[in-house]
Amino acid sequence: ADVGALEVAITRDQPRVTATSSISFAGLGAQEFKVATTLEAETGLRLKETYASLTAFGRDVDVPANLRYSRKLFVTYLDEDLLITRDESGVPDVLLRKGGVEGAMLPDEGVPSTDDEDDVAPGA
Repeated sequence: ADVGALEVAITRDQPRVTATSSISFAGLGAQEFKVATTLEAETGLRLKETYASLTAFGRDVDVPANLRYSRKLFVTYLDEDLLITRDESGVPDVLLRKGGVEGAMLPDEGVPSTDDEDDVAPGA
């Protein structure tokens, strides 16, 4: 099986989080998988994520309430482009914003900090 890139979308409306990826199986081709979770703020630094539904092989399935997995996430870093959380076991999730924040100034990537062509450490 070949697993595609994972894309996580966080929105204002519940279920707030949607994680999407594709997996290629021999004989079946690429299949999209999607997991939707609710995300609730318990404190300013602690979130509770609860799995609500999943989509696989073209079928949508709501997870029964008694089988819903939930976990607490602790926000360890947050800025306009980066969110780092850790679950209760300490495993980190690092999320990088796809695209920019509307109206935000983005740095010029790949542009040397100096015009000196002999500069072997740009930005130093």
